[in-house]
Amino acid sequence: MNSWWGFEQPTGSGGSFGSPDPTSGYTVNNVHGHNLNGDYANNLSPIRYFSTTANDMTDVANSRVFPSMV
Repeated sequence: MNSWWGFEQPTGSGGSFGSPDPTSGYTVNNVHGHNLNGDYANNLSPIRYFSTTANDMTDVANSRVFPSMV
């Protein structure tokens, strides 16, 4: 992870370009994301990708994994 991404509890802020951010993750408080305290510009340039180490999803129901775009 680099400084562009964060791992913390979102504040529920934002909403100028649609719905506000959530106030937590689905099952835990912290989430990975960009600007977890409000809005950010549309069409960010350059495109920013997030990657992480392997995650054990054995016991996770209804999960989706998207292939890398890089």
